[in-house]
Amino acid sequence: MSKEVETIFLISVPEYSHISSTIVREIIKGQGNVAPFVPEIISNDLIQKPNQI
Repeated sequence: MSKEVETIFLISVPEYSHISSTIVREIIKGQGNVAPFVPEIISNDLIQKPNQI
């Protein structure tokens, strides 16, 4: 590695980080809580229709 190159690791707050739809589907399949990862209207709909995915 070059000694002139510096590495900076930045961690964002969770509400600005990315999560893929595949991960959300896996959480749903495992009957987990996706509320932190999707808009409120979506999580409410999933609660009302739990087997739609």
